[in-house]
Amino acid sequence: MEPMSITEVSPEQLQARLERGDDLLVVDLRQPWEYHAGHIPGAVSLFIEEVPMRLSELPTDVDIVLQCWHGHTSLDVATYLIQQGWLASRIASLSGGIAGWYTPTGCWGWSEPRGDAALARFAHQAMARMAEGDSHAFHGMRRIATCIDVGTMLYLLAHISTWLPRREGTSPYGAWR
Repeated sequence: MEPMSITEVSPEQLQARLERGDDLLVVDLRQPWEYHAGHIPGAVSLFIEEVPMRLSELPTDVDIVLQCWHGHTSLDVATYLIQQGWLASRIASLSGGIAGWYTPTGCWGWSEPRGDAALARFAHQAMARMAEGDSHAFHGMRRIATCIDVGTMLYLLAHISTWLPRREGTSPYGAWR
């Protein structure tokens, strides 16, 4: 079997297409809580684990741009969709994912300048989920650390303990020893 060639679009290309109003669908493959914390304007949420069960929800007559955190998972899903019958010319992956979207466009797709307030909301949700034992949330926090400036990171670190749910006899990091 020949290796499949997947089209990758840059954040600048995607932004230009969105601004022109091109007929396309941006699919955010991250977890729903990550999507709700902030996403590319107009994107729909379809968690990667749900893709096989929700294929019928994806149109075949418009271009689809798949987006994940860094652009690796979206390449895999693009390959899968093409193997399932979608035209390769209609499927693309956002190069660099949401992290790539942040750097060149200067925002995460949120309304706040640079996305810092929305990023703080995302971190707050991730910290609460980590406290509940959600390992996916840990990976989400690790990923955003590669996408934010030092000032925002210091802000997040200063406020982490105030965001975690506290229970009697526990610290934000687990049971008191």
